[in-house]
Amino acid sequence: MLWWWRARLTPRDRNQFPMQFPEQLLSEVREEIEKLDAPVKAAALLHVARVVARFDSEEGQRVLERGIALVAEMREPPGQPLLGQAVYLAAAVAPQRAFQLMPSVKGPFHRISDGVIYNALSHGFPEDAAAWLSEPPDDVGYPFRAASQAIGYSRGDEEAARKIMRGAIRAWRKHSKPDRSEEFEEIFVYCRRWIPAAEAEDVVREIVDRIRSDKDGPTTATFRHESKVAKLSSTRESRLFNVYGLVLRLDAELAAELCRQFQQLAAAVKVFPRGYQDEFEVPPAERGDEKTSDRCEQPDYMTVNKRHRLLPIPEAIKTDFREPFESALRLYGRDTDPKNPNEAPKECWPSTNEYRNILFKAGQHPGGDAARLLNRIPNGDLLLLAQIEWMAAMLGLPKLGGMTIPPRPKSIWPWTPLRIM
Repeated sequence: MLWWWRARLTPRDRNQFPMQFPEQLLSEVREEIEKLDAPVKAAALLHVARVVARFDSEEGQRVLERGIALVAEMREPPGQPLLGQAVYLAAAVAPQRAFQLMPSVKGPFHRISDGVIYNALSHGFPEDAAAWLSEPPDDVGYPFRAASQAIGYSRGDEEAARKIMRGAIRAWRKHSKPDRSEEFEEIFVYCRRWIPAAEAEDVVREIVDRIRSDKDGPTTATFRHESKVAKLSSTRESRLFNVYGLVLRLDAELAAELCRQFQQLAAAVKVFPRGYQDEFEVPPAERGDEKTSDRCEQPDYMTVNKRHRLLPIPEAIKTDFREPFESALRLYGRDTDPKNPNEAPKECWPSTNEYRNILFKAGQHPGGDAARLLNRIPNGDLLLLAQIEWMAAMLGLPKLGGMTIPPRPKSIWPWTPLRIM
């Protein structure tokens, strides 16, 4: 399967590929997709849609809808995890469709909103992401960390950033779980400047009240900067210290009251009098513009094996990706073990993710000969899914994350009925 282009690309072709992508190659890949079994076909359509969309946005959306329709027909496994992937991947082609589908995702995929927003932003849809974050629905978990990134994508648009912050505040006020509160506290500390001071004062008092009322617990929080170190063993006081600089700026009396009430906080404030972030943050007026020539270009890496070793891409290319392929083959052996085969869709196999990662990196770097690498993928379905990522990389599309499901007993699979909207 798909061996037809084994020697098709010369080194010269590879260098010109981003500007002269052979649409015939994509057409042949799409023909191969039609021959696949339904679960793999659905996954392939969902992934190839963003490649197709680079040439024709409307056609990319049609391909996406075909993948979603196939998933909608699966009322038993592997439907539910593929639905999660469909929502996640739809954001790269048609964010509004992803937003429409999100309430359908139940069980372990309920926090998919973060990935949807990240994908929408990285694929050129910051306005769609900002609009959803500004007026979020009640039935989907709010992605506070993704909202922080969306504010960065607003590129100084104060009104857009303010709307996102207000959307985050409304979502936080509706939910009282401590872990969600901590996520909001993080974004508020760094992004509160986008809302008026009087409005921020009300929010920071609410934050303090919520932290005080939440159950305390043990932690090993360490705040370090140069030679300064502050350690706290209380989750409550650690959270208070995270927001202390903001409290001090907006309500000095409340800051003093907190230091009188909480000993660990007071000790940490002696080390960092203005709070941890404010103590060493350089004021915007003093930062200046960073010159491109002064930036240090970072080398590219890929993660391999159980220890998550960072392998430099030049080393990977020099060795024909030997170590990543060895890791992928081990994972494939586990996924296909006759005694305990992986019953998740192949889309979600750990080995599929590993092969995709290899081919994506090969597509990003001219020294990675994808034609030769494909010979080393032992399964035709996994080969095709990996090839789609290779094409995406050659077109300059961003790398996608994804959900992986290792082999596990059927009895613990959290399947739930699907509801495609």
